[in-house]
Order: sequence, then structure tokens, then C-alpha cells
Amino acid sequence: MPPAALVCWLAILSSPVLIRRLAPEPVRLRLRVTALWLPWCAVVCTLLPALLMWWLGTGGILIAIYLLPFGCMALGMALGKRHGLCPLFPLACALCLLPIARGLYHMAGALCLGPAVFALLGNAAGAYPRKSAGR
Repeated sequence: MPPAALVCWLAILSSPVLIRRLAPEPVRLRLRVTALWLPWCAVVCTLLPALLMWWLGTGGILIAIYLLPFGCMALGMALGKRHGLCPLFPLACALCLLPIARGLYHMAGALCLGPAVFALLGNAAGAYPRKSAGR
């Protein structure tokens, strides 16, 4: 396994540990909620890059690399706002992106790290409690 892929997987697997340290209450994995959002994750992380590459050719790879983190962040924010912090969601984003990164683009597995980190940040930002404007 190349060193970049090893660093990628270690960072993804350590994210629940970091969340546990930062969260004020015990963190549940919320596997059921994460599983309900897997189709959206698959669309953003698997189908969108494949369609962009098919439609735009080689330029689609660059567009997909720059758009994937923001798509995963938007999904993470929506999930966090509706269901709270789900620490398995970044791992799901990385796993959905891995076949595309390795098979279609022939790139390193470290490409999965960016969208996974952005999904974690979006999920944490969406789950962050906000005061209502009326108080």
C-alpha cells in the first residue's frame, strides 16, 4: 500500500476518535441514518465524477476533483442539520469515492481524503447547535 493511501485511511479511521474528544455528549455512530444517506453519497461521490469524465473527457477529472469536496460538504451539512453528528458519514463518502479514484481515474487513494474531511467538517457545522433568532 502506498504511503499516501495509508495516511488517507488512518485519517479517515481516526475521525470518530477526534469527534468523541470534541463532542460534549456521547457520540452515537448512527449507522441507520448514515445508511439512509448512502444513495445521495453514491450520487455525489460515484456517479457525478463518472458522468463528468464521460461528458467532458479529461477536463472532467479536474472539475470533479475540485467539486467533490464541496458536494460532500453540502451533503454533510444537510445530514448534520437534520440528524446531528454522524461520524460514519465521512467514511461512507471515502468508500463511495474509492472505486472511482482507483478504477476510473487511476489515481491514488489519497484523493478520498479531501472529500472525507470536507464531509466531516460539513457534518460538524450542520450539527452545531444554533440559537433561534426569536430568543
